[in-house]
Order: sequence, then C-alpha cells, then structure tokens
Amino acid sequence: MQRREFIKLVSVAAGTWPLSARAQKAGTKSPRIGYIGTTPRPPDEAFRQRLLELGYNEGENIVIEFRWTERSGRTSAQEADDLVRSKPDVILAVASPLTRAVKDATSTIPIVFVDIGDPVAYGFVASLARPGGNLTGMSAGLSETGPKGLQILKELIPSMERVSIISNPNNPGDLPTRNALEIGAPVVGVKLTNHPVSNSDDLTRVFDALAKDRPDGLYVIPDHFVYTQRERILEFAAKTGFPRSMDYASTYWRAA
Repeated sequence: MQRREFIKLVSVAAGTWPLSARAQKAGTKSPRIGYIGTTPRPPDEAFRQRLLELGYNEGENIVIEFRWTERSGRTSAQEADDLVRSKPDVILAVASPLTRAVKDATSTIPIVFVDIGDPVAYGFVASLARPGGNLTGMSAGLSETGPKGLQILKELIPSMERVSIISNPNNPGDLPTRNALEIGAPVVGVKLTNHPVSNSDDLTRVFDALAKDRPDGLYVIPDHFVYTQRERILEFAAKTGFPRSMDYASTYWRAA
C-alpha cells in the first residue's frame, strides 16, 4: 500500500475524515472501522462522540464493528482473525496484546494502536521516524516523559524522599522507563525502589511489602496487566494514604 493511501485511511480512525462524507450518495459504501479492545471504557465513547462531531453518525455513514475479548471469552487471536475476515477499512487496537494479535492477523489492513508502551521494543514498527508496515498510532512509552511524574509528586510533597515503583518486567517498555526514572530521580531528589509484578499474587506480595516499608510515594508504570489491577492499586493507595502517580502521559507520533 502506498504511504499516502495508508495515512489517508489512518486519519479516518484518528477522527480527521473530511466532512464531505456527510453527504454520501445512496448506495455508497460507508467506511468501516474494526475496533478491538478487552472491555468497553470511557475513551471508547469519546471516540464515538468525536466522530459524531465530525459528521459521522454510526449506522448512517460509518460502520464501527466493536470486539471485546473479555465479553466474548475468546482469545485475542480468535477475535483478531474474525475481525480481519470482516474486511474493515482500518483497525483500531487498544493495548499491546491486541495490537500484536491484529498485526499477526493482517499485513495489509491499516492498524492504529493506542495505549501501548514502546512500539519499537514490541516490534510493531521499525522506528518512530520510519515505522514502515501497516501500523501507526499513539504510544504511552515513558522513557522520555516518565520522570515528569516524579517531578509532579515532588511538587505535591516537597518532603518526599523515597518512591516505590510498581511495574511489569515482562513489558518490553519497562526497562527503558525504569532507566529513565533512575536518571531523573537524583535531579528530583528522590530514591527509587522497584517492585516487579506480573500476576495477582505478585501484587499481593508487593502490597504487603509496601505496607511495611512505607515509602513516601508510589509510581506505577503503565502496562496492560497493571491496568487490569488499577482498582486494587488505587484502593490500596487510598487505604494506606500513599501519594501516587499512575503516569499515563503519552507520546504522540504517526507515520511521516
């Protein structure tokens, strides 16, 4: 697919289609978006609302086919394969596991990903400057912006000296983010301790350790597993009185 055609289709999913689509002629095929996630979330409605503001009314001049793996009980690969067979014009994939699934399912349908870490580390794109392939999107990689979360915590609590990090070591973006935080910590004036979690039992053990150690703040590095445990983490932080930064600052980029 030519790069110009690719960007045109991607811009559709990004909410920047031309308003001329409002006046589609009878019989004209409506654009189709395949939208795959684990479970419905508030941003999904924001996506629909923005399309509506741009003149795209679902069911009238646009078709959005939603797939939710947690609701269906099917694997990511099964949902991705089924979605690709429906032949959407573009696919929007939420989080890295589903981005991987649709990437494996098609090399021709344009894919826009959101809520993932480092797309280069995951192997989704060749580089940020020249992604290549059929993927583009928005990264939540924090190797450059992550230390800002430490700065915000320090501004909120000037006396803060010790911060505990909760992160998933199985995430390819975890190590670059922690390295960036280690570099930024002395500048902010804090010391870091890392607590790796990759399953529910790990998180329970980390909670027990944090309750005893009592750091001055928590810093949670974004990850799909960690996201599924957000309610537990926030409840624990609220009960124990820990200031926390669940830092989802995002770096935006797209195919040039």
